[in-house]
Amino acid sequence: MVEGDLTATLRRDLPTGRVAHLQVARVPDRHEPDRGELDIRHLFDVVDDLGFDGWIGCEYSPQAGTSEGLRWLNDYRGENA
Repeated sequence: MVEGDLTATLRRDLPTGRVAHLQVARVPDRHEPDRGELDIRHLFDVVDDLGFDGWIGCEYSPQAGTSEGLRWLNDYRGENA
């Protein structure tokens, strides 16, 4: 989020091959990324469209514990498998 326009940043940097790892968290409070200022579905679509094959890490503090804090991922499992 340092640069602001994440879509443009992803489109600029991912094709270079220098990015091997992304981290996600809600802005601004660093909880689950499915709510807040970021459109995480859009950003994941951009990452997929660019063919990114690196790791995406969840670097956030779950609001209600780890298991509950990973439920948002259910919306994304299997969509592009």
